[in-house]
Amino acid sequence: MSTAVVAQRGPAESTETQEAVRYLVDLTEAPTQRARIQMTFTPPAGDGEVAVRMPAWRPGRYVILDPAGGVVSLSARDATDRALDVRKLDKATWSIEHGDGPVTVEYELYANSLGLRTRHIDDSHAFLSGSAVFLYVEELRHRPHVIAFDAPEDWRVAGGLEPT
Repeated sequence: MSTAVVAQRGPAESTETQEAVRYLVDLTEAPTQRARIQMTFTPPAGDGEVAVRMPAWRPGRYVILDPAGGVVSLSARDATDRALDVRKLDKATWSIEHGDGPVTVEYELYANSLGLRTRHIDDSHAFLSGSAVFLYVEELRHRPHVIAFDAPEDWRVAGGLEPT
């Protein structure tokens, strides 16, 4: 029922020297106007707590938005599938307590905002502006970011990232 298309931000050789931040965007339930997103990363060394954020802006639109308001649910787990403690710090930031190794954050995103050109999903298409869709870790912004899509078979993925 679905196909995977992968795109990457950053030079291709970067993924070999730096651990990438990886996203899987599941659009298979498009008629519900929701996407399920999985973000996997190795946290920066530190105190065992990492903040994930969603911007309050969109390139080309100079107003404060609330894309994090469309996050329906958010959870995190470690590489052994153990649930991690998640605390919401403010309207667009969550703190995750973690141990060693990769962290996977899963969140469901409501996408019914076609007018602001942030995100809209229905049974015919998905329009996703990255700043209104992807959580990020400030300390990992320099790492390569790889995005894979699980979408209905007859959909095509188009974007500004380099396909891999």
